[in-house]
Amino acid sequence: MRKTPTIIAVDGLSGSGKTSISKAIAKHYGYEYLDTGSVYRAVTLLALKNGLNVDSFDESNKDTYAPLLRELKKANFSFTYNSETDTAIAKINDTDVTKELKTPLVSNLVAKVSKIEDVRVWVRGFQYKYAEGKDIVMEGRDITTVVFPNAKIKLFVTTDIDVRAERRAKDYERLGKFVSIETVKKDIEARDHLDIFRKHSPLKITTDAYVLDTSYKTIDETIAEAISHIEEKLQNSKKD
Repeated sequence: MRKTPTIIAVDGLSGSGKTSISKAIAKHYGYEYLDTGSVYRAVTLLALKNGLNVDSFDESNKDTYAPLLRELKKANFSFTYNSETDTAIAKINDTDVTKELKTPLVSNLVAKVSKIEDVRVWVRGFQYKYAEGKDIVMEGRDITTVVFPNAKIKLFVTTDIDVRAERRAKDYERLGKFVSIETVKKDIEARDHLDIFRKHSPLKITTDAYVLDTSYKTIDETIAEAISHIEEKLQNSKKD
């Protein structure tokens, strides 16, 4: 009898550390991994590379974003993760765009793109196809609520806003971009508001999700807590 694939669904706030945690879990169990935020970032980058004015997108007026939907039908997206080297690679039409996905421009515009329901439908289809038949850790902002609401293992990662701003500023610095913590904090607050109050698939904590607060814990402590919870859930599922 074929084993039912295990899906570990991870949602959380922007800059909360959910990517590092999700990667560590995937490496620990030898599971596949997909950061769905990177998919939305890639869609945003695709729009920019095709000269589309993302600021003009209006979710209530399909004509404003229809050119992006046409480009999505033609584009080829590839996301791979090597747990041994902790390397995530994103490609659009065979071109490596990994570094471009984390630029401030993409970060500031991705919420504008991800709030469009037609885009979310396309991304959900991509996610389902990617996860089919796999043991996988999938992270995002609607994985526990919309994409895989029946996943038996759900995590929600949260962190104090000031901690998140400091982390994101350091991420930019590693990419050679110097952005003040105050500016980053305002951007994160704006992103949180869009994520939590968007019309379609808003970010929220489900009643069956385990909440991980990473504010005042080391990454190793947080990962250990997450794996402890997952182990408990896996053991319980074997008894069912």
